[in-house]
Amino acid sequence: MIGHQLPQPSDGPPPDRPRAYPTHETPHTPLRPMWCCRACGHPWPCATARILLKVEYGRNEIGLSIYLSGLFYEATRDLYRLNP
Repeated sequence: MIGHQLPQPSDGPPPDRPRAYPTHETPHTPLRPMWCCRACGHPWPCATARILLKVEYGRNEIGLSIYLSGLFYEATRDLYRLNP
């Protein structure tokens, strides 16, 4: 039997200050299979993408690690196909 309970997740941002999602800007996401940033062309994750990922995941370092591990696997496969 588990001796402790997990903490209740937060409700997200307050209603008077929702997360900003700019719709007119190109997102700082990877352009596959080269793994360059769609917005600035730097190797992904660019400086802006790193900041946005940190803001999005906050203190959830395990979730961020799992997400980036999956992307690392995909990037390794894509980049190997481009240059074996």
